[in-house]
Amino acid sequence: MLKHAGDHLRALIVALLSTGCRVGELLTLRWKDIRRDESGTSRWIVLPAANTKTYRLRELPIGGRLRAELEMREHAPDGSGFGPAGRLGPQRASPVNGTRRTPPEP
Repeated sequence: MLKHAGDHLRALIVALLSTGCRVGELLTLRWKDIRRDESGTSRWIVLPAANTKTYRLRELPIGGRLRAELEMREHAPDGSGFGPAGRLGPQRASPVNGTRRTPPEP
């Protein structure tokens, strides 16, 4: 599935599998919700209470695979940064049930 997913969907799938978060929780994430250690490495995701089902703040560790996805998403293809206040995902999120499948390559 990851092999055929686009960049945004692949990052979402990796985040879902790595964190156990709900899709809605991940789609509301912003760069400011990523906490870094003293060396600047992404270490935790902080889900604000308002964005969780239980209305409780959640802190989730970031594993190696998710960290690699985040590092790739932190910069635009032209090398410019997306900025710490911007969304992790697409600027305009599409409905979850509206995700298109791409046909397999011949």
